[in-house]
Amino acid sequence: MKQVCAFLDLLGYSNYMNSNFSDAFELIENYTHILHTGIKLDGQYNSFKYVIPFSDSIFIISEKTDDFIEDISRFLLDNFYLTSNEYTHPIDPSEPTKVIIKKARISRDGKFTVNDIEARWYPGIFRGGITFDEVKTFVQIGVNNYSLYDQINLAGRGVVKAVSLEKQGRGPRIFCDHEFIKLLSSEKRKKFIHGNNNITEILWPVAAYIDSNTDYHIELVNGFSKLFYPVLSLWKAYESTPAGIVYFNFLNLIVFSTIKYFTDRNYREDAIRFIKEKLEEEGIGYYFESFTYLL
Repeated sequence: MKQVCAFLDLLGYSNYMNSNFSDAFELIENYTHILHTGIKLDGQYNSFKYVIPFSDSIFIISEKTDDFIEDISRFLLDNFYLTSNEYTHPIDPSEPTKVIIKKARISRDGKFTVNDIEARWYPGIFRGGITFDEVKTFVQIGVNNYSLYDQINLAGRGVVKAVSLEKQGRGPRIFCDHEFIKLLSSEKRKKFIHGNNNITEILWPVAAYIDSNTDYHIELVNGFSKLFYPVLSLWKAYESTPAGIVYFNFLNLIVFSTIKYFTDRNYREDAIRFIKEKLEEEGIGYYFESFTYLL
């Protein structure tokens, strides 16, 4: 049976594990919490028929393409937003993932104390691939704590293709194929899809903007700032490390997606002027052409 198959992979997870196991593990706890809250409490992600996690990777199966592209974009955004505010105003600009949290303790003699604990809140960002092809879901026998149990598994061309698509670029980019794109309505295709040099991807940051809000300036200022400044902080801190290209490409994706979104609303020149001003204020105006090279 042909279905939408998405493969998502947490960026930087293995490196985080090598430096701080407990804080890296929080990334998995975070996306699990977002899924649970969204589905159980907020009525979100209704197009997700199956979600099959494994360590730092997730497979998501769907039959509803238009709803799915909205849902997965929102899911990616929610994962980043969960910790992004800390990066905008970090306690240590050289390490924006460093946070101080309060931890309560009760000693054996009944004394209650609250201590400051240093932790790392790593960004929940994914790279991935999406296709529409043959995917079979089936039940396998697994072992859980020495006991047999039923485990959902996947097989098919769609699984192989989704994993392969994920490797087409660096940074938090979600690549897709023609079979998926052609099933989208023209409205969703125009909003979310961009192709260049035979590589097509989802502009998921556009989920930061509310379509029903016709005050484009307010929407631009709020949506762009909430995304751009946390990533800028991460890029400035880690520019000279291997993670630098990941955050640079994330900035590129945000700027490109924003201009594309407001171009479709006849607000292109205002959006470009606003973004250029913000880049100049941060002393990186010369990067504007690099950030918009896909336009």
